Amino acid sequence: MAKLLKLHLENYRNIKNADFNFDGKDGKIIGANRIGKTNVLESICFLLTDKLLGGSADVPAIKNHEDPRARVVVEGTFLTSEGDVTLRKEFYEKWVHPRGSATEELAGHCTDYFINGAEQSRAKDFFEKLTAKFGIPTDFNGMDAYQLVIDPFYLPTTICGSKDWKNAREAVIEIVGDVKPEEIYAKDENARIAKTDLEAHQYDEAEAKKAIRGEIDGYKDKMTQNEGLLIEYGKAEDIPEEDYQRAKTEDDSLSDQIAKLKAGTANPYSDEIAKLSSELYELQQKYQKAATAGVDRSKSLAISKEINDKQNALFALQREHQSCSYKIKDAKNDLDLRKVTQDTIKKRLTELNDEFKSIIVEDTCHTCGQKLPADKIQEAFNKKQAELKAKAQDVHDQGVDNKKGIVEDESLIAALSQRDFDQEETIIKVDINALDGKFKQVSAEETASIKQPDPAIQKRIAEINARLSEIHDLQNKGAEGVNEQIQGLRAKKEELQATFSRRISFANAQKRLAEIKTENVTLGKKRADGEQRLWAVGEFIKAKLNLLDEHMASKLGEIRFQLIKPNIKSGSYDEVCVPYIVSPATEKSTSTLFDSGSKSEQIYTGCQIIKAIRSAKNWEPLPVLFDQGGELDETSVQKVSYDSEAQIIAVKVEGMNSKPTFVPFEN
Repeated sequence: MAKLLKLHLENYRNIKNADFNFDGKDGKIIGANRIGKTNVLESICFLLTDKLLGGSADVPAIKNHEDPRARVVVEGTFLTSEGDVTLRKEFYEKWVHPRGSATEELAGHCTDYFINGAEQSRAKDFFEKLTAKFGIPTDFNGMDAYQLVIDPFYLPTTICGSKDWKNAREAVIEIVGDVKPEEIYAKDENARIAKTDLEAHQYDEAEAKKAIRGEIDGYKDKMTQNEGLLIEYGKAEDIPEEDYQRAKTEDDSLSDQIAKLKAGTANPYSDEIAKLSSELYELQQKYQKAATAGVDRSKSLAISKEINDKQNALFALQREHQSCSYKIKDAKNDLDLRKVTQDTIKKRLTELNDEFKSIIVEDTCHTCGQKLPADKIQEAFNKKQAELKAKAQDVHDQGVDNKKGIVEDESLIAALSQRDFDQEETIIKVDINALDGKFKQVSAEETASIKQPDPAIQKRIAEINARLSEIHDLQNKGAEGVNEQIQGLRAKKEELQATFSRRISFANAQKRLAEIKTENVTLGKKRADGEQRLWAVGEFIKAKLNLLDEHMASKLGEIRFQLIKPNIKSGSYDEVCVPYIVSPATEKSTSTLFDSGSKSEQIYTGCQIIKAIRSAKNWEPLPVLFDQGGELDETSVQKVSYDSEAQIIAVKVEGMNSKPTFVPFEN
């Protein structure tokens, strides 16, 4: 056990020069108010830790009130198992003359360290030797180990009441021994439900809960989004069945009419042409026989056949021209629609971009009105950003696909428009007219060569040729009329598309409604599963706490820490670290948390915590310092001293002394 024997102070705050003889005894520093009693405690803490009680780093506050430039000296001698150890620190201001300046400037503060009169070159060397002398490291899980064993309020108030409470929690668990997952599952089978989640986060319960809550929130958001879609798709209206059937019947009729017209344009005179051509051939054979020997009809027959082939080619070209015209028209209609769509897409992208630049998320809880944590606000902001980016990407992809369609339509129109059907038709018609003239000339020559022409055959041949010419003219006129009729029928079919589109939209809406409802059922099950897993994490933590309590009993005696507390809002448990009061009267742990205990209970509990930690870590006791000596009578302080197994130095307002005075407790 290390005990303070004596203390020497120079220029320490309002203490100009003072010496205190503790002789390793328990006692109290007494005197009137505001004479520096607490400063004596602070100086002992500064000597051991480089900080003030409570971990304050405001070391410059120890400078002399009247002369800040005066060197502050704190020197204490401790009795240890290896003999006396004298520690000395000198704290002072560092003043410099900047180049070119006639006045001094404060450049900072310095501390010189001494052990048994030997100056240490660095603070690190000082504290390393301090560890060797007292057997206590300077750091314990992010906490000042010396503050931990000299200040009964350091861990339960300074650490547990600050952002560093997790350091205390981890230290407690390290001391009492952590609990293995299989022990927890054996104690509570319900906790096993969360096993996969806990393993995925290396048994970081907070991260596991955060991840599960994220899943649940995702399911909630998706279900909320789906509810909106259900309302939207539910607005779709079907057309009356009677109207639909009437439109379908009319559309079928128009399709039949178009099919019949197209079939008619194949060549309605082909049979008659074939019959007349056959008859013409036979008559020409008879006519030839009636002529003198050597009359040849092969030329006129060949020309007649060529005329027939040209006419069939003309009909085929006209049909192809008509088909090409329909394709160009359809492509132009599609192109116009795509261009309108492209404008809509550009407008939507602009809207999303404006929305992205002016994202606003709620910064207060809609339930309690409290301002949300910055990480929650940032998380909501990031989520909104991601949603807008996804929407913009989707719209952009639609625009790319639509632009591709525009290019394809324009290419198709350009390709189809390159061919000059009118010129090709004109060329064929010119050829037919030329062949007609040639046929007449050749026929006349062949007829003139007949020595004994048959008037009846000649007349019939003329009739057939006249009819063939008439058919040719009728075919040219008929093709144009049929095309106009087909266009009119197509226009009527397009008027019926609105009815069919409405029926299709309604059917698609019904299908989507069914899909969304099914998805919501699945999401509901996943959400329920997530809530059960979240509850199971809480059960895991609760079971872990119970096991840790058992470990505490074996490692820390009556010292207990609340390591979790129920979170009613989330329906789970949150990690905390707060000690329970140990009753001085019964020396038993109570259900009262440290902050709710009386000062005397807090002092007693804090000293018991120091004792438990020292015992668990096998550290030598150092003097325990506290400023609340007035809260205890002398008997209670002696009990604290006896139970804590350490030298007690307290502060108490007592007497009218103008200077702090150390008074040992009476045995």
